[in-house]
Amino acid sequence: MASARFFLQRRIEWRPGELGIRNPVYLARTYYLKALGPLVRHQHPATMEIFYVARGRQAFWNEGEYHPLAAGEVYVIRPGEVHGSGERPQERNILYWYQVRLGRGAPPLSGLSRERSRELLRAMAGLKRRNFPGSETLRRLFDEILSAPREKGAVPFLENRFVALLLETLACESRGTGPSRSAPIEAACEYISQNLGGSLGVDRLAQAVGLSPSRFKENFARELGLPPGEYVLRRRIDAAADALSRGLSIGEVADRFGFSSTQYFATAFKRYTGKTPRSSRRPPGPPERVRP
Repeated sequence: MASARFFLQRRIEWRPGELGIRNPVYLARTYYLKALGPLVRHQHPATMEIFYVARGRQAFWNEGEYHPLAAGEVYVIRPGEVHGSGERPQERNILYWYQVRLGRGAPPLSGLSRERSRELLRAMAGLKRRNFPGSETLRRLFDEILSAPREKGAVPFLENRFVALLLETLACESRGTGPSRSAPIEAACEYISQNLGGSLGVDRLAQAVGLSPSRFKENFARELGLPPGEYVLRRRIDAAADALSRGLSIGEVADRFGFSSTQYFATAFKRYTGKTPRSSRRPPGPPERVRP
């Protein structure tokens, strides 16, 4: 089982305790190549967990509610909250997260005085928003920490970078909403929504919004966190899942949303949802009885 999961995800993780650092607790980056089964419900007493979706999307179930996240968003799980992904899969995405201990008895942040550590941990505990836009700086700091040597000589650098990661998290939360989509990319998203069964190649989309193909691809990936082709495929899979839940046949759904064959549709659907189209289809029920 472990070897099978290796081919479904690429994971880099760091437990600071290995170098004698007591707080933070854990940092990781996971690249899910395919949708996996749901994240089981669990909790972390006295530990806050911060997620950042760098690419793709992910839905979290937390204390009885679903919270869908898009690329570029941060999600906060407070100490003791029961969370997971509910019935939804762990999606095909690139996901970063870290865990930091809070509250009375929490070890001070490595590299800071006890007083400065208390101030920063209190600020983290006071985050008001559940989710908010992240930043490229946040991603860069994660990458710098996770790619650093795991040796004693790197401890001062790691301490500095983690404090910077917390400060950038607070800065992202204080900025609130991020920049809105540009008019061409907003128009492209609308065009895609209205033409899910048609031709949606980069050249066609770029022409529809008045950009060169190269500029369109660059702007689209920067603003939405996904290349145009993957965004289109995800939108088609979403629409197909809805159509299957209403009882449409697999062949009809594949044809309606621009899949070249039912086999390709089934493969793509399984990769992004973790389920087969057949298991997601609601069988058509008997005709409704109409009362006279």
